[in-house]
Amino acid sequence: MEKIQTICLMRDLFLGLRQLEDQLIEQVGVDLNEAILLCALGSDSRLSTEVSRLTGFLPAHTSKLLASLERRNLIKRTAGSVDRRQVVCQLTEAGLSSLETLRGLELDYPPTLQKLL
Repeated sequence: MEKIQTICLMRDLFLGLRQLEDQLIEQVGVDLNEAILLCALGSDSRLSTEVSRLTGFLPAHTSKLLASLERRNLIKRTAGSVDRRQVVCQLTEAGLSSLETLRGLELDYPPTLQKLL
């Protein structure tokens, strides 16, 4: 595949993901990155470093996203019991409700993604 075709394919993928994200924001009130974090946490308590590893997000980006979710009462962060420097994260009742909404969500795949899937 030529390099320009790869770039065009990535552009189409990015546009399709952006359209899916618009649906997430409208229907659930979270963006794509926040939805990914909610899914990574699930019903478990996880260290923020583990959340970074599961999502592939850089630790600083993960921290910003967790702070955003905490401000909206979707997650709770506490200090680790053994090492107080560690941050343990878990979904609140509102977060669990949002996760359930995400699981039942039927998104309309934009045409740019339909041709790629």
